[in-house]
Amino acid sequence: MIQKRALVVYSSSAGYTRHIAKDIADMIPFEADITEVKTLQDHKIDTRETIFDCEPYAIIFVGSPDSALFPSPLINSWISICEKIKGKDVALFITYWGYPGTKLREMERMFRDKGANIVGSLGINPNEIGSRESELLLLKRFISKIQN
Repeated sequence: MIQKRALVVYSSSAGYTRHIAKDIADMIPFEADITEVKTLQDHKIDTRETIFDCEPYAIIFVGSPDSALFPSPLINSWISICEKIKGKDVALFITYWGYPGTKLREMERMFRDKGANIVGSLGINPNEIGSRESELLLLKRFISKIQN
């Protein structure tokens, strides 16, 4: 029997998106790999530790921080060069502190253009959550909706 696996991909500027990505990876009820999309000099993606091949995964979670109302340029780059995403289930999450802008819609469009299935999306504003318990409950509901 093949073990179901998930991939959690994220970019983080202030650390909050990293925090959420790690919580999601811990809460998924099956094996999850996690990869942070980082920048090297000259704004190039660090490909040494970044997972680009989506084939082994049943679902891919992709997270982006607030970046001028659009997805992070690092996440945009990752989406453009990720491999074997066609037909895969993708769940999106963004973290923002002001207005969520068009990040989720833009990320959805980019993945649909690559043939992926969007199975859920979540915007998270830490100022609106209130407590760690509320944050964990929000993530638990997000993951539960995707599994059903």
